[in-house]
Amino acid sequence: MTKVGLMKAIQSFLQENVREFSFETNEQTEKAPAVVLHGLPPKGEKDTPDFPFIIVRLLEGESNDSGSKAQVKLIFGTYSEDFDGIIDLMNLMERVEQALFKKGILEKRYRIENPFKWKVPEEQPAPEWLGEAVSIWSVPQVTEEVQWND
Repeated sequence: MTKVGLMKAIQSFLQENVREFSFETNEQTEKAPAVVLHGLPPKGEKDTPDFPFIIVRLLEGESNDSGSKAQVKLIFGTYSEDFDGIIDLMNLMERVEQALFKKGILEKRYRIENPFKWKVPEEQPAPEWLGEAVSIWSVPQVTEEVQWND
């Protein structure tokens, strides 16, 4: 549940912190990005988020004697009929990175760490603009409860 808790903590934090960002949509209206877990639902389903969006996706994790880490990918999507759409995308990605690092720790248990890697593919499906970032998080480690007797 810790890893799911991390995804939900990131989702909740981003929902609170991207409300003031408004972007043009394919309906020529403006709205804040939807923040969803793992992926967008199929087109046409009720309440299907459209552009703009941020997908929070758990990639992988590792636990060892020094702690537990999880990698989370954030996938960003914006929409713009003009080529300034790439600027909207980059602004959203940078604002999210800054907000996460300013906060540092979510729900008193998940800590973001460096490096924070992002990329924007050269080929873009304009007027839709896509980018991604991979973040590393320290997560609570499971501790052994059994006491060994000598």
